[in-house]
Amino acid sequence: MDDTRTLIEVTSSTGIGAFTATLIDGEWPVEIVTRLRLRGLEGLEIGYGDITIQTGISSTSSPDPALMVMTTNPDGSTDRTYPSADQYHPGIRRGSDEKGQYFDIALPRHFFQSEQPTFSIGWIDFYR
Repeated sequence: MDDTRTLIEVTSSTGIGAFTATLIDGEWPVEIVTRLRLRGLEGLEIGYGDITIQTGISSTSSPDPALMVMTTNPDGSTDRTYPSADQYHPGIRRGSDEKGQYFDIALPRHFFQSEQPTFSIGWIDFYR
């Protein structure tokens, strides 16, 4: 971690999980990347403020799930859209090293524009 980039490394023995990160003081770094040590990433959910982003990477020859953005309204209802704007797209990169396979997930630009104090990430390696 430095002032511009933070890497959060997560090992998930069950392949399904979530975490929440909260800024205690100061500002978020310019880039926040979560490294999920998984073999697959069929479900990914990123939440902050009233926004929830859902996507994933298909483990079969099927197309990847479309990115969906859900906005929770003050009355509790939810609007769902399939945005064309890149600001909502998380950066997802597959990789491997001596520890095994992983997915690097960079938070989308919109998170930093919205200045939220908390974000959460949830994942599912393979739908069962």
